[in-house]
Amino acid sequence: MHLFRGHIVILAGLTLAGLACRDDQFITDQEAPPTVPYVGITTTDNIGGIISSDADDWKPIQGLQVHPAYPNPTHALESFTLDFRTFSTDSVRITVNRSPDVVYTVVLDERIIARRYLIGPSVALLNPGIYRVYFSIIRPDTTIVTYGDVEIIP
Repeated sequence: MHLFRGHIVILAGLTLAGLACRDDQFITDQEAPPTVPYVGITTTDNIGGIISSDADDWKPIQGLQVHPAYPNPTHALESFTLDFRTFSTDSVRITVNRSPDVVYTVVLDERIIARRYLIGPSVALLNPGIYRVYFSIIRPDTTIVTYGDVEIIP
């Protein structure tokens, strides 16, 4: 009987220790907190000249040449230009996201031919902040993605 009480004390101690832990100490991938807003941009002038670079932005991918958006940053009442070239006929999707799960707008989602493109998406409804522009080439066997950040200023 004395041994049984010892087990109850140990079990009660473990239960109390478990109750003392904060909920945020045990986070699964599905319960992860919202993504930190995007930070850092490649600063560009009105004609696409690079003033300063963010090493995480606008990385080249197979089949797509992407130039940094310009001007960056840009005013909410203006627009920025996306300058890119495809080298084959591909399905291309371009989105502007506030976070990885929150798509503000789909700029392009269609099959396009190999050539240079200049697109000026509207940013009039965007709040000031940094947004990520995702470029995806969608093929039957894979999806290739690159991105760059743009800053909207008041």
